[in-house]
Amino acid sequence: MKTLILIVALLGTGYVASFAQAEQATTTQGDTANTFHPVMTPEQLAEKRTKLYEKRLGLNSVQYKNFYAIELDYWQQYQKIKKSIANPEPEQMQRLNDDMNAEIKKILTPVQVQKFEAMIPNPPKPTDKQ
Repeated sequence: MKTLILIVALLGTGYVASFAQAEQATTTQGDTANTFHPVMTPEQLAEKRTKLYEKRLGLNSVQYKNFYAIELDYWQQYQKIKKSIANPEPEQMQRLNDDMNAEIKKILTPVQVQKFEAMIPNPPKPTDKQ
């Protein structure tokens, strides 16, 4: 009986230790806010999003390559901004998004543009504060 309890305790300790190491390995350097999110490179992010939009918009091979290039450029710029500025201005990030969306719309058909616009979250409209 004591042996069984000892084995269970050792297995439990090993499980907890391995979980803690796996969690630590997936964080960004010096970033404690993203504790449970794996670190993805700009290339991985661009590939993931391009595949998503390929399915949703029915991108052809030329559109896929162009979409990937636009996404890659976006994620590289995003990474530069985040590394250089701890808390970038929302307006700066919105401009980056708007520029990316404008480039994407150039490579899409009119039907795809309509689908794409339906997927983009609508920014809040300014209200008059009186």
